[in-house]
Amino acid sequence: MLRSFTMLLMVVVAAAPLAAQDSATVSRMPPGAFFAFGADVVRPTDEFRPLIGRPVGIAGHLTYPLVTAGIASLGIRGEVSWVRHSKKQLRDDAALAREFFGGNLGPQLSIVAGPVRPYISGGFGTTRYYTILRIDEGCTDEENCVDLDVMRRSDYEETWVWTGGLYVTLDGRSPNPVLMHISWSDRRGGRPDVRTFRDGLPAPAPRARYGSLQIGFGIGAR
Repeated sequence: MLRSFTMLLMVVVAAAPLAAQDSATVSRMPPGAFFAFGADVVRPTDEFRPLIGRPVGIAGHLTYPLVTAGIASLGIRGEVSWVRHSKKQLRDDAALAREFFGGNLGPQLSIVAGPVRPYISGGFGTTRYYTILRIDEGCTDEENCVDLDVMRRSDYEETWVWTGGLYVTLDGRSPNPVLMHISWSDRRGGRPDVRTFRDGLPAPAPRARYGSLQIGFGIGAR
């Protein structure tokens, strides 16, 4: 008994420096902290599609944990996104381009351990839609002749966001593993005052609703 206890004590003493060395490599990020950035593929409803088409943009989010218990963490998530449409030629001397960007803030419930870490989140924020109508004035070298850009702006519209996603660890040995991020969001908002791609004329303003598929990379805490 005494011999076994002595051997166990020797193992603990010998392992202490290794444990201290390993603790130096532990992530300084708290469990449940995530950052991700990537492509944002927008898929609007049939009613909203004539206003924005099917654009692709970029998006990113940062999640900071508030409460962590076991493998689950409840945190606060902030997200921003920006989408630009390709230019649409309405006629020889006029073209239409549209952009919209926004952000939201809300809770996120995450699994913080394992190679695959699912999460769900909700948020509320604002999105700004605006359209630029570019009119070619036929300028050549005349100093006082400039092309006319008419910006038709909408108000900032409220946005509700519901998201489900996954973080997949690509480097589990790192204290801050690299993650692949995949998510799908349902986004609903107000009635943005924007122009159509078809003819550039004011159109009835349906309520904004679209899905958002995000695929990208990020980092998290081990």
